Amino acid sequence: MAENALTGGRGTPKAWAALQPLMPPLHTDSDYWWKLSGPCLATLMEAAGYSAEKQFEALVFHYHWIIPYMGPAPSVDGKLKWPSMFSKLNGMPMTYSWKWNTPTAKPEVRYTLEATNLLSGSEMDPLNQDPTNELLRRLRSVLPSLDLTWMDHFLSTLYDDDRQKYTLEAVSGAKLASTTLVSAEFAHKGLTMKTWFIPRKLGYDHGKIPMELWEQSLAQLDPANAARAAVYDFIKTSSEGKMLSPLRYSMLGVDNVTPSKSRIKMYFRTPHTSFASVREVMTLGGRIAFPETKMQELKSLVAAVACLNPDFDDNSEVRPTPGQGSGSKGISSDLPAILSGFIYYFDIAPGGTLPDIKLYIQQRYLGQDDASMANGVMSWMENHGRGQFCQSWNELGSLI
Repeated sequence: MAENALTGGRGTPKAWAALQPLMPPLHTDSDYWWKLSGPCLATLMEAAGYSAEKQFEALVFHYHWIIPYMGPAPSVDGKLKWPSMFSKLNGMPMTYSWKWNTPTAKPEVRYTLEATNLLSGSEMDPLNQDPTNELLRRLRSVLPSLDLTWMDHFLSTLYDDDRQKYTLEAVSGAKLASTTLVSAEFAHKGLTMKTWFIPRKLGYDHGKIPMELWEQSLAQLDPANAARAAVYDFIKTSSEGKMLSPLRYSMLGVDNVTPSKSRIKMYFRTPHTSFASVREVMTLGGRIAFPETKMQELKSLVAAVACLNPDFDDNSEVRPTPGQGSGSKGISSDLPAILSGFIYYFDIAPGGTLPDIKLYIQQRYLGQDDASMANGVMSWMENHGRGQFCQSWNELGSLI
């Protein structure tokens, strides 16, 4: 591990080095996950410029609350008892993310956990929902602002009650997978939690339910939401919108706060990756005003992330690069709906008139080598006055 400013030249994050010797031993499974994931979290927090207090706070939270829900450690062959959608990415049932800084704000560290236990996938919990449910309900004792109203609603409307029937579907050949995830977001002002739902109704494939079932569930929360109506109209009437249909793959997220302050995040994948498609979705077919200067900034970011010429053809699809290093080899065959194409999410606020829309570009799908992608992103950040943390971010590749 290279020496650098992040680790004080010692190759170990300072907060981890100070805290780890003081933490009581855990049982075998938890101890494995703590020693694997703890240093990664500490390194990310340090690189993002968190105060020492916030770094210790995040590590203690991770140790006491998250580690117990990472499930059994891998067997000697490296396989997990419950196959996680994230494990092929990093060997853990969780994935980290780095929310890039603005010119005036620091980055934020986040992670998403596929909580598991010994009963995950069994007839007692075929959809692996209980660990997430238990974790969040226990967290209310230490996070008073945590509100599970919307979580309870979606658990009751996006799934069926009869667990035995899900088990029987699996016996008949249906593939079982986790249907809930939980995120911890370490904002500099405080910790927040989110819950994610991948719908699974009896008789339908994982993550694939008809649009009318979405509408029925969401309408119970906010019957006359104009932003949601605009999304539905776009999905039904636009040629690009139709490619975002939940019948292809869908996920929904909510902030675990009081409903009036929460947001519904509807995730959809599309196989279309041209910038013309991006323009159509980001403007919701012309419903959302999007200044052309900002649109060109977005195009330059897509070019940077995908390692394209800045003046690439708007109508050309962004394709994976054959034979490149990091790519999706060994992963995309299992998770094509997650790792291929482009992903969008529509952020819908209670009483909102139009959604906020964000674009996710799956770099593993594109298949460029890590150095090329990192250099592209860093160059874009520096050219837009946001390069303060580029060196720290770039060094993470050799540290975690």
